[in-house]
Amino acid sequence: QLFLTENSDKSQKFLPRASQIAGLFVGTYIAIIAIFAIWLRLAGMSLFDSIAHSISAIATGGFSTKNSSIAHFHSNYITFILSLAMLTGGLTFLEIVKCMRNGFKGFFKNQQTLGYLKIILITCFSCVFVSFLVDKDNISMKNAINYVFEILSSMSTTGFSMQDSGHNSSSFWTVLMIVTIIGSCSGSTAGGMKVFRFQILYSVLKHHFRQLAKPHDISIPKYQGQRIDEDLITSVITFVSLFAVTVMASVLLISMTGRDGPSSAFAVISSICNAGYDIKFQTLSCLEKFILIVDMLVGRLEVIPMLILFTHTFWKK
Repeated sequence: QLFLTENSDKSQKFLPRASQIAGLFVGTYIAIIAIFAIWLRLAGMSLFDSIAHSISAIATGGFSTKNSSIAHFHSNYITFILSLAMLTGGLTFLEIVKCMRNGFKGFFKNQQTLGYLKIILITCFSCVFVSFLVDKDNISMKNAINYVFEILSSMSTTGFSMQDSGHNSSSFWTVLMIVTIIGSCSGSTAGGMKVFRFQILYSVLKHHFRQLAKPHDISIPKYQGQRIDEDLITSVITFVSLFAVTVMASVLLISMTGRDGPSSAFAVISSICNAGYDIKFQTLSCLEKFILIVDMLVGRLEVIPMLILFTHTFWKK
């Protein structure tokens, strides 16, 4: 029940029993890690570094064996391979397993997967294009790859270090925060609000406005070609509302400790979306750390299951 509450995506009917799918999941996961580790090794990383970074990228954990993270390697090939790994980590793992079993025939028919890829393509193209217009002399393949890397690092909530990238404009960081909040696909290792929730909200709002414009028009909101359940709509709206309230409350509490608003918002978004950006933890007070610890737990378990765990009725026999 908690898994379904966290996932909220009732449109996926393919849910095999754990006893049947556990081995396939583990095997697929290890195979993906091995593939990217081999690619990273061929790109110039040491064996240990390639395995460590492959595990970190697929799990969207963002840990690196180097203090300067990916900037240490100074390699476009490594940056590109890790971008693909983070992209994979943000996909619904169940879809990857299904591809391993049935091929890629139905992979791009999944509405959430298409939405996830579209957001990445539009964001990457827009940022590179605007950068080219603003500073034509600074555009290069290296900068373009770095933009893609940083956007994927944020949207997959991996949070690999972006230092020494040169992309420090406030507008670009605003874009990164937005895609961090959106997050990746449900059923992935990533955090954030998840793409399908925004798709559900868009479909419901579109249907609502159509009804206002044409009151006698008979139509129903759909997702993945199926009618959107009322329970799913309620679940998504509840989650989005609680998520927003949690973020605002956390920002307010941290701001009361003396930290400025933008820094407070950045710290909270980084924590609740499990992005793991460097927010200068050594400068935080005990109260700020406690608030962000709670935010990280809420972001990983998601808001509704977290609240359910603290309700009396859940624990009653």
